[in-house]
Amino acid sequence: MRRPAHASPLSRAGSPHRRQSQRPEKNRKDISARRTMSVRSMMTDDKEIDNNSGTGVRRRDDGVNGGVNGAVNGETKRMAEGARNGTETNTALYNGGEDGGEARVIADAASMGGVGVGSDEISEPTPTERDAFAADFSAAFSMPASPLPFKLPPLSPAQIKALEGGERIQEQKNMRREGKGYVVMDVKASEDNVWDVLLDFASYPNNIPTVRTMTMFTNTRIKLPYTAESEVPPDFLNGKLAQLKYGLPSVTRAKFVLSKFRLNIAAIHKYRPHPKGHYMVFTLDPANTNMVLKSAKGVWHTQPTGRAGYTRVWLLCEVKVSRALPPFITDYAARRAMPRATQWLRPCVEAASQLWLREPGGEETREGEDDGGEKVEGYNEDQ
Repeated sequence: MRRPAHASPLSRAGSPHRRQSQRPEKNRKDISARRTMSVRSMMTDDKEIDNNSGTGVRRRDDGVNGGVNGAVNGETKRMAEGARNGTETNTALYNGGEDGGEARVIADAASMGGVGVGSDEISEPTPTERDAFAADFSAAFSMPASPLPFKLPPLSPAQIKALEGGERIQEQKNMRREGKGYVVMDVKASEDNVWDVLLDFASYPNNIPTVRTMTMFTNTRIKLPYTAESEVPPDFLNGKLAQLKYGLPSVTRAKFVLSKFRLNIAAIHKYRPHPKGHYMVFTLDPANTNMVLKSAKGVWHTQPTGRAGYTRVWLLCEVKVSRALPPFITDYAARRAMPRATQWLRPCVEAASQLWLREPGGEETREGEDDGGEKVEGYNEDQ
């Protein structure tokens, strides 16, 4: 029996076309449900991710792709704007059409990654404690000041009390072949007044009784004897050629003629400011080292006392002599030389401090002017 011409197998209820036409509606619901669950899961994950991290950017891109897929359901224009502008268009998407629930989820996912690329509402994130700590890292871990290149001997409570009473403390140890010693005293003057006197080498012959003359030299060849340098004329001193000022590092070479025996001693002075107290290291010039005196080194150092108007002044000494020199000579020289090296400083500094404290134009005048008062002279060795 022949089949009717219109009765094609493809038009039957059980045909493949009939079965396929029934599947898309169910498939769309399954796909929509899976997409909604996937996006919601993505939102839950995104809440634990920093908005500024690279993972957050990936979540934003996924949200944008979800917005494009959601546009198939009739939200093309609004979803595109939501993917670009993020937060601004989320409100409109929350009130969408029939698929508003799904669109809202996708819009949230699109904005979870941060503000859209084309938005003008980009703002700096609120800094956290970790950000504040990182910003102040260099200040918190900045390098401290370098230590002093020498060590100060400890002072006992009795010695400190003696210093506050105006006494001078002196000690020397093993002053035979290689010895060390120090002198310390409190001076009624500021630190800058002390250094103005110590750096005034041109006035040493007037201030120090044992110094007869002083000659300044250039400092271009420190490792060579001072004879390899050029003599500095007196007219170029006092800041015109050599900058010898408080707070300004300097290197000075000078030759001194000492005592009635006219001993020539040349030294190199290196002055350095320091947060813990300025210091000046002076060493024997290479021209003065010989078979008897191997080396000599000294340090002037100023230290705050905690008392207003007072400065603690240290003189540290090291000496190395030949074995041919009898020990009692170095012992005697140390006991005599160390007091002489410091006795002149206190009266000069305190007198100069009083002069420098006087205001210009007042009733009192500086040294050298005819004020009818007592002039400041060099310290008498016999005092």
